[in-house]
Amino acid sequence: MKPIDKALAVRKGAGSLFTSILSLFPLHLEIKRDPTSFCRVCLLFLLGLCSLSGCDVRNLMEIEIGSTKAMVELAGDPEARRKGLMGRTQLGQDQGMLMVYPSPSILDIWMLNTAIPLDVGFFDAQGRLVNIASMLPDGGKQIYTSMLPSVYALEMNMGWFARHGLKPGVKLQLPYSVQAR
Repeated sequence: MKPIDKALAVRKGAGSLFTSILSLFPLHLEIKRDPTSFCRVCLLFLLGLCSLSGCDVRNLMEIEIGSTKAMVELAGDPEARRKGLMGRTQLGQDQGMLMVYPSPSILDIWMLNTAIPLDVGFFDAQGRLVNIASMLPDGGKQIYTSMLPSVYALEMNMGWFARHGLKPGVKLQLPYSVQAR
């Protein structure tokens, strides 16, 4: 029986979309028929698609600001920081970019070739939020600056910090140490 025929037969018999999808996977994958295993397989599949589309999954990190979680791309070298979110047309609801700098300094951010309205939060070496700036696409005309020396600039969709009630002083928590070049 072909996999698609098998899926349709299972679907008719059990009426379960979950069972139908699982039946499409080759038996050599030995997928257990439980939600945890299924979610793991789907995550691996999506990560594979992401890497094929040019997304660098090695540079993704889940961070916390206060008790709010976000999934961010890391930009820890001069070229990645310079490129930032250029060319992007959208960001997921709790997704963004964390730019990491080698030492505390007054940071300047611009919106060159960036089409998404963003907020940038500047964080000091202890991970405390220094200030937030709202940035509209303007072709890089305006420069947005940290009020105090900072080592992190977190770019998120405009309104993200306010929506989560995040204000100066809240703490950025990283799952592991990140070194910038």
